[in-house]
Amino acid sequence: MLRALLRITFNSNNSHCKKSKTTTGLSLLHSSSISFPEADEPDLHSQPQRPQNHRKRLIIKDLSVTPDEDGMRLDRFIKYRLVQEPHWATLNNNTISKWLRKRQVKLVLPLSTIADSHTSTDTSNHDSQLLTSGHSLETKDLLNNSTKTITVTTAATRTVAGQMWRIRTLVDPDLVDKEAAVGAEQIAASSGTDQVSHPAAVSSTDHLPLKDWIIYEDERIIVLNKPSGIPVQGGTGVTTSIASSLSLLQGNYPDKPRLVHRLDRTTSGILVLARTRKAAQDLSSRFREATDPNSKEDPSAPSRIQKKYFAIVGSAEPIKEPRRKSKPASSGEPFRLQGNMLMITDGKTQSIQMAPSNALKSSLTTKSIWPSTTDVVIAAQNFHAGTYWALLGLYPRTGRKHQLRVHCAQLLHAPILGDIKYSDNGTRTEKKDPRIYLHMVELELKRWVAASENQGAWTQNGNSYRFTEDGTLVVTAKLENDMQRTMKQLGLS
Repeated sequence: MLRALLRITFNSNNSHCKKSKTTTGLSLLHSSSISFPEADEPDLHSQPQRPQNHRKRLIIKDLSVTPDEDGMRLDRFIKYRLVQEPHWATLNNNTISKWLRKRQVKLVLPLSTIADSHTSTDTSNHDSQLLTSGHSLETKDLLNNSTKTITVTTAATRTVAGQMWRIRTLVDPDLVDKEAAVGAEQIAASSGTDQVSHPAAVSSTDHLPLKDWIIYEDERIIVLNKPSGIPVQGGTGVTTSIASSLSLLQGNYPDKPRLVHRLDRTTSGILVLARTRKAAQDLSSRFREATDPNSKEDPSAPSRIQKKYFAIVGSAEPIKEPRRKSKPASSGEPFRLQGNMLMITDGKTQSIQMAPSNALKSSLTTKSIWPSTTDVVIAAQNFHAGTYWALLGLYPRTGRKHQLRVHCAQLLHAPILGDIKYSDNGTRTEKKDPRIYLHMVELELKRWVAASENQGAWTQNGNSYRFTEDGTLVVTAKLENDMQRTMKQLGLS
């Protein structure tokens, strides 16, 4: 075959005919169209191979459910527990869903629970909750013509206090090395002579003096008297907020307090924080029931909440009850403001207006319309400098955005002092975020403690709290000095 190849090459290239067969054969390896890749030349089409030590490694994590974590969705519980560790900080929901889908998350039962499950028929105790955690599905066995029930663990599975969930999965070695390094640091730290942990120093320039604003605190909540002009959460141009300073109130608790509601930056008064996840759940349900117009207003309901605001309003005419426009409203006589609020969006600008009576029959979707109710009591009123001024006690029965400001401006035709956005002309001629004279002065948490528990009372500098006979907590926040001065100038003190 080599001779035939030499003959073909010689016929096509006469200039090499005089060369010897040996020389020509060697030259063909270099001059012919047949080429061989060099040993050191990389193959661009081959897949890059990971180094041998980059193989995924098995990791096992056991997570115990504490009483505060009872009732959480399983996916949220896993993320909540793991992201607290530095090497799991980037854990995302897709990874957790993959673990659950591949059944790499399993419930580890105590031995006593397994033993009891074979002898006990009581399905109402705590052990039965451990065994039946998950979604039950019925499957048919075609061979035996029978039906059996299996328990499937999904992201929506709810945790139960006392459970232990085990994660058994393969991860990149970098993550295992980070976890081992963190564990070694913890062991080294615990073996030292000084085992007392000292929190890092907090710069007073980056945080707010939240401790100075505390009115009431217990093992579940913290109540602050927020000054006007302080943002609750961060945003554009906001460098410091209450949310960014919550670590100052963590104390000996495993987590920093949680926000369960908010106040506008320009509004002052009571702001409630939850110390634990359970307390946050309870408070969120209370505020949510207050927002729902269809919620029960039965005094025996376990999760009722009542809020009271003070507002200074001004009007060109004496304030009248909307239902009785012919007669000015009397001081101390309660009346109700009620109607549907409508969110109007124009590009990036949003405004809230009271919807017309036929709005529900129009093409507007029901999601854009919010039923709203506010009870009003005129605490004081006076005519000063050509304007009818009044100090209103406002009791919102729903919790819509800017509800009190819209109700005062558009139902009473008496905007809150300083509220330019919802004034009659609707223009913005003053500086951004002016002082709005709206203050959350009182909060009631119905049956916060057992009626038999006597928590006492406290009063200092105008702030106070007390407990009623049925265990209701009543917290009162002092008015700011500038609001008191304005009330005095207008004859409303």
